[in-house]
Amino acid sequence: ELEMKSYAYPAIIKKSRDGTYGVQFVNFKEGFTYGNTLAEAQDNACEVLSLLLESYLAFKKAPPAPTTKKGAILILPDAKTQAALALYESLNTSKNVKTMAQLARAMDTSWAAASRLGDPSHWPTLKLLDKAVRATGRRLVISIE
Repeated sequence: ELEMKSYAYPAIIKKSRDGTYGVQFVNFKEGFTYGNTLAEAQDNACEVLSLLLESYLAFKKAPPAPTTKKGAILILPDAKTQAALALYESLNTSKNVKTMAQLARAMDTSWAAASRLGDPSHWPTLKLLDKAVRATGRRLVISIE
């Protein structure tokens, strides 16, 4: 049975004396930002998290698994980074499709087209992303929170 995967990471947000909101990610010591308002801090946190995860993907490294921490709020990366993470995870857990070349063959597309799916700066269509994830034996599930 397939498990649902969330790419939400915990962050601690604290209001400072000057009225700004500082954000520190639990799983990334280098992951911090701030905002003048709580909403701005959360938006900036999404951007920082997306960039951190993109750097892991660029170096073909598995990002740390999200943990839990009392008092933390969950921050999601942007949609294109979530799509790239889903494909990365699917390739690394698939029994039959392990490389972009194998993925391209399974999708009946070019290697270049399959490779773009793993690039967080690329916006894949849902149809193409669904086809890629299905090729690895998984299902794409979209939710709105």
